[in-house]
Amino acid sequence: MRLKNTLLASFTLGMALTLSAKDILVKMNNLQKNHLKAYGLVYNVLDKNMKVEWLLNYEGGSFIIYDKTNTAEILCQRSEITFEELSDRNLKSIKNQIEKSTNYKIVLLAEAPRLAVYAPEGGEVWDDPVVMALEFSNIPYTRIYDEEVLNGDLSKYQWLHLHHEDFTGQFNRFYASSYTKPWYKEYVLTNTNRSKAFGFAKVSDMKLQVAKNIKSFVNTGGYLFAMCTGAESIDVALAAEGLDIAQKYVDGTDMTPDVNSKLNFKNTFAFQNFQVNTEMYTVNISNIGLSNNDRKIEEDKDKFYLKSIPSYDMIATALTQNHSGEINGFLGQITAFQNNFVKPNITILADNKRLNESKYIYGKMGQGSFTFYGGHDPEDFRHTTYEKATDLSLFPQSAGYRLILNNILLPSSELNQNVNAFSIYPNPAKDILNITFEKELDKAEINIFDLDGKLLITKSIKNTNKTTINVGDFAPAIYTVYIKSDAFEGSQKLVKE
Repeated sequence: MRLKNTLLASFTLGMALTLSAKDILVKMNNLQKNHLKAYGLVYNVLDKNMKVEWLLNYEGGSFIIYDKTNTAEILCQRSEITFEELSDRNLKSIKNQIEKSTNYKIVLLAEAPRLAVYAPEGGEVWDDPVVMALEFSNIPYTRIYDEEVLNGDLSKYQWLHLHHEDFTGQFNRFYASSYTKPWYKEYVLTNTNRSKAFGFAKVSDMKLQVAKNIKSFVNTGGYLFAMCTGAESIDVALAAEGLDIAQKYVDGTDMTPDVNSKLNFKNTFAFQNFQVNTEMYTVNISNIGLSNNDRKIEEDKDKFYLKSIPSYDMIATALTQNHSGEINGFLGQITAFQNNFVKPNITILADNKRLNESKYIYGKMGQGSFTFYGGHDPEDFRHTTYEKATDLSLFPQSAGYRLILNNILLPSSELNQNVNAFSIYPNPAKDILNITFEKELDKAEINIFDLDGKLLITKSIKNTNKTTINVGDFAPAIYTVYIKSDAFEGSQKLVKE
């Protein structure tokens, strides 16, 4: 009898949960108690094959979760995530409001992406804020390192993160400050032994091959997110292919003479016209970022600002979803990127105009894309080696950490498909711009905007998979080509020579 009552109670509770289950709205504005765990909620319900829509620019980039089982609501309550139940009437009202606005966009999130973090197992002298954010938000990932990248395992993943890696093989240029310390000696020995095990003469040769494999991962459709020296050093290593940029005391061989005149910037992701650092006793790998001493700005005044992104540039819009447009700065081995070294086809997502530097940038390469974010820990202005890791439970509304977590949703969104739905060439262009589509479109509208959002050209097409536009009268600058059709909606950057 007792078992029967228990079963009946369980059945009644299950029926109650089923009958009361509603779709929910997770607002990401200033009223949200835990922005970071909200991303984990979205990831985990996607992993359960639930439908999620990302409401770009609506209440800080909110989410609608179509919850027929009460799963999302229970997870919200466990993690103290602020949410609202949606009646059919409320849901329709929100959708109507978004459809009437040119500033809002609805993006369908389709699946929980497979995430990888490039980092060694143990022995790190820094914590990794991206790993901290993923673990705090209960988002699963796989840790990989040189062995997996060299063995071709990147194809298993959709998204890859790099943090404090030195792909130039100079051991983060810590020789001057740390060459006598046990951790540094172990760091050098471990990397040297690994490079020999894989048949490379030097660590720099192995790291270059790792960088090239990562570049291939992006070219074939992967998403790359890199912070601090990971962002800088991968481009320096790629530009310096075939050159020796390290001092002899680092790798036992002489530096290439006049090395800075021989860098190949066609190989890089985001940066051009920079110089590698040939001085012996500084930690800066290149001049892509100002040294922290040269930045000359007080901590309380060190801020960066999210750019106002037109909603037709949907990937950039997704990456800048936040409840605050002003974010506290934070230092790193490379804190930010000097604007004069950023390639013209790169989208600057956040910057500090006073210092003429970019903090957060995005670009496309081949079939994939990448985001670079300067600095180390968004909630620790000056983080040092072996310092205690930040407790993210103290910063559940961190605007700086939100920028990290925006990135993990890109592979799961319909934007992932739209980014490759059309191609433009040549790019840079001088006069005739060719536009081709993956398949024939019944009808589509092509718009070209300048960086101020001014519409310059509109062209309608029907029943075709290609067209041309004459941009010969455009001034040399960066433009956005935005295409909307029944099949897709997407945009790409155009460089006019």
